[in-house]
Amino acid sequence: MIKYSWAKYNDKPIHISDVTLEMRKNGSFLNIITNEKMTAYLEGKFKPHFHHLNKTNFSNETYLHEVAKEVFKEAYLNSIENKIPFYLEYPINAECDKHFKQTKIICELGRKTETYDLTQTFDKLKVEKGFDEFVPDIQLLSTKKPTEIIFIEIEVTHKSTQKKLNSGNKIIEIKIENDLDIINLKNNILSFNKVNTQFYNFKLTTITKDFCSQTKKGCRESRKVFVLNKNGSYEFLDYYLESILGEIYSNNDNIKFVDYDLERFYQKGKSESENQIEYLNRKGIQIRECELCRYVGYSRKKINKKDVRLSLFCKFKKESTESESAINCEYFRTKKH
Repeated sequence: MIKYSWAKYNDKPIHISDVTLEMRKNGSFLNIITNEKMTAYLEGKFKPHFHHLNKTNFSNETYLHEVAKEVFKEAYLNSIENKIPFYLEYPINAECDKHFKQTKIICELGRKTETYDLTQTFDKLKVEKGFDEFVPDIQLLSTKKPTEIIFIEIEVTHKSTQKKLNSGNKIIEIKIENDLDIINLKNNILSFNKVNTQFYNFKLTTITKDFCSQTKKGCRESRKVFVLNKNGSYEFLDYYLESILGEIYSNNDNIKFVDYDLERFYQKGKSESENQIEYLNRKGIQIRECELCRYVGYSRKKINKKDVRLSLFCKFKKESTESESAINCEYFRTKKH
């Protein structure tokens, strides 16, 4: 025999844990399925429950299915009437355009979870009403977009038919196994991340917006960026884009040219310096720098048994040098690759 945890009170579903002694004394409880009178047992040797006066019983499957529909319906209608969000959590392909205006870069962030208030679109519902050849448990309907419909299906022992799943209609199937699953329907959220909730015929969409400003850490995208200064010196920067932009902004008066997307020039199998030289050649940028010279070397020293590079060394002049010395060096010769 089922010890019922749910009943109707003032025409709304109520869980036995929410019933007070005052409500039991002055109120009337009805069976959610048959509207027959029920009594609330709150004390004694048995676990609190509702009891039929005429001992009507149902299968556990029927009970869970009907109560879940009623609880979901009431939770959703309450959200609409009181302007309380009822959220849908769903996966998207995320693209961040925070720095697009300055860099023309849109960063691909991969799969993320987006949250949407269903009541902003779906402001009506129907329970067990026909739609084409199907009778969904619940239909979420939209006044703004009449063609937009979501089926809410309660699965206790039987899943939706394959014909319904293949119909192309958006379906959210919620598996109900126990009383706790029904209580969770009152949390006002349907999520792809919940194991008891399956989504059918929802398309994975790409959303492009400023995602990084929504996080505490901000933009964490790493990029290879080329900066050419007005004095002929240059840098290949390779760290967080946000930090690079801050550095460029603070030094803007001295900068001649910036390229924010070196990845398209870089080839696998080549070293970093080889790729950088290839980049400069393709862009037609003539730069004289010791590290690009065929005579470049490095002075080294053993520190704690490790070979540490200390400074640049010119093999032709056989002396230490600074990278910028190549600008006016008569012995500068571009590396051969």
